[in-house]
Amino acid sequence: MAKKTLDIIVIGGGHNGLVAASYLAKAGKQVLVLERDDRAGGILRATEPAPGFTAPGLVHTTGRLRASIVKDLKLDRFGYRTVTPPVRMHAPMPDGSAVTFWADAARTADEVRTRSAEDAAAYVTFDKKVRAIASFMAYVAVATPPIRSRRPSPTRSWG
Repeated sequence: MAKKTLDIIVIGGGHNGLVAASYLAKAGKQVLVLERDDRAGGILRATEPAPGFTAPGLVHTTGRLRASIVKDLKLDRFGYRTVTPPVRMHAPMPDGSAVTFWADAARTADEVRTRSAEDAAAYVTFDKKVRAIASFMAYVAVATPPIRSRRPSPTRSWG
């Protein structure tokens, strides 16, 4: 029997490790993923909070997979789908009341208005600014760094 060689070992079968391993395998590398839990998937894997009841993995918006990765790896073939709820955050208060932050900034402003008309008036503008910053950061996160050398060194300039 021929001895199988590995190119890469990925330690951790959470969504980041699985994405890395998938791209490496797609590039023709022999990859082994090691996971200490009995199932891979990390915070994206389904859980069983009560016998017979399965719930999807709980992921906040900063931990979700980018749409480009889902498309590129054709994850829908394996049942992956992204759920985008209209509620982004629900903040209960000590007095028993609560404020809900919605995907719709105007709807959130209506919620905030019950507590502060001044804050509600400023919220939509604030939301636009935050979304613009988030959009820019999402672009930066996937941009290829402008490195010309394939082997940068501490003694060589990257410029």
